[in-house]
Amino acid sequence: MPWGWLGSSASRDTVELLFTCLVQRLSACPSKTNWRLDFGLRSHSSGHGAAHEDGCLPGRAQAARSRPPYGRASAPYPRQPGARAMTDPPRVIVAQIGAREHYQIPLMLARRGALAAFHTDYFEVVPHALRPVVERWGGRMGRRALGRRAPGLDRNKVFESPLLATLWWYTRIRLARSRATQSYNNAAQGRWFARDTLRVLRRTSFDTFFGFSSAALEALRFSNNEGKLSVLDVTAPGLVEERIVHEERQRFPHWEHPLDRKSEEWWNREQEEWAAAQRILVNSTWTRDAMARQGVDVEKIHIVPLVYQSDARDVRPKEYTADRPLRVLWLGTLCLRKGLPYAIEAARLLRGRSVTFTFAGPTTISQDVMDFPSNAAYVGQIPRLETGKLWATHDVFLLPTLSDGFAMTQLEAITHGLPVIATTRCGEVVEPERSGLLVPPYSAADIVAAIERFLDEPPLLAHMSQGALARALHFHPEVVADKLLSVVTP
Repeated sequence: MPWGWLGSSASRDTVELLFTCLVQRLSACPSKTNWRLDFGLRSHSSGHGAAHEDGCLPGRAQAARSRPPYGRASAPYPRQPGARAMTDPPRVIVAQIGAREHYQIPLMLARRGALAAFHTDYFEVVPHALRPVVERWGGRMGRRALGRRAPGLDRNKVFESPLLATLWWYTRIRLARSRATQSYNNAAQGRWFARDTLRVLRRTSFDTFFGFSSAALEALRFSNNEGKLSVLDVTAPGLVEERIVHEERQRFPHWEHPLDRKSEEWWNREQEEWAAAQRILVNSTWTRDAMARQGVDVEKIHIVPLVYQSDARDVRPKEYTADRPLRVLWLGTLCLRKGLPYAIEAARLLRGRSVTFTFAGPTTISQDVMDFPSNAAYVGQIPRLETGKLWATHDVFLLPTLSDGFAMTQLEAITHGLPVIATTRCGEVVEPERSGLLVPPYSAADIVAAIERFLDEPPLLAHMSQGALARALHFHPEVVADKLLSVVTP
């Protein structure tokens, strides 16, 4: 589509999102009604029932012919009198901006009958019949909107924020010129979204509220005042990670901007949320320990790993023979936080061995600064739908991270049979000597030693590949759901 006349990429993304939203609204809008989108009110002049004055509306019905007026469910779930029976699952309201973890938290709760309501910014904005149109003409934002769906969720339990407000916040964040400004805007969006969540909390009977960092403070406080359980999902180690990145930027001054840090407003809001939440869910021991170092009571921190389900079928263990190079894959953002300089240096030290490196992912660092050696190739950012080819054509996954809340790519790797070389500063996925190898952070020499083990012992890859596939079963949603349910049960 000829977007050049629109100027910046942020402008193009904005128009693409608006196009997607417009397509959805036109398809959902009943005939002979007047409708409008704004920051807190949707009104209709046709007289078909009462308008929703709060602007946070329940989800659309799945079929247009069964859809009541306004293209939405007929009524929000009302509060139900009486206490929950002890044998019943808790009634949990989940609120999140975006498609975090591919909607696995609300999906796992829904499968266990524990999801009372799900509030998000926008969801299933593209009708099935128009998906090919948006996929072709909607651009990057259109394709992203196609991913805002989760077939396992009951649409009558899904509440969305007003679309024009969502578009406004997205544009404001995209136009930010620095990480500080972007995080300031993220905190402001989180405050707005959490206040919008209050409308769902007031309408719905619940036992537990479950929110995510920077977008939950007001809802956490409301739940506490109502005598309900409040749970906060913290996905990153906070200021501990920020300090690590700051030190790396001083060590490698030309790689990233040394002053590109999150705003004080962001950190203040995050710490207020930590204090307000009765329970905090993290995905790794590394994050738990980092939060404890920042003064959070370790007794209220609970570790629940991420989950992952692959569409891949008949995945076979990897095999390696010395008659071809060992193929090592980096998949994810190329940045200092993930230990990029040490990975590149390890590749340089291995130039005389039969091994190749592929680096795939977004980055703001110039290739001149990264200076890849001859046995390494940077292939840029790969669309998610095309990453299967990378997993299929590589042997080992490399993650020398200095700090990660979990690193979902580990689960993708083991699900495809790739052993993982990782540090201990992320989720506990690797079982040393069984599904991969652990190396200390900041050490190119230890990365080299780990890779040389696969080169010197060719059968080791098949052994660890089998272990990786077996390890992946521990992160199936049905396994992790029990741990999640224990955290959200009062």
